[in-house]
Amino acid sequence: MARILLSTFGSSGDLNPFLAVGLGLRARGHEVTFAVERNFQQPVNVLGFPVALLTGDAETTLMHRADRTLEQSNLPRNLAGTRQPIRPQPSRQLPAPRSRLSRKPRKPLSTVPFDAT
Repeated sequence: MARILLSTFGSSGDLNPFLAVGLGLRARGHEVTFAVERNFQQPVNVLGFPVALLTGDAETTLMHRADRTLEQSNLPRNLAGTRQPIRPQPSRQLPAPRSRLSRKPRKPLSTVPFDAT
């Protein structure tokens, strides 16, 4: 069978689908290895997969990039320039749902005759 290397980074939400794929491939007889960062090593090892460690820290890199993007956006300036406080809207009373029995019958969408013969 095939030797397959799976790799991902991010959070456990990114890892879990790859673990499921790895389990499925292993059940079909393939040899699966994961190339992941140190923070993913333990959950991969628990399932019995060999791990090839990647260097770096993608989570820190992604957070740094998100912070930099936020700094470059004009969102904080827009929020600071808001002078009116946000007030909750009064809740509206929605009408009670009608029973299906109280509905008027609808006209058929098509009036084309149908011949089953």
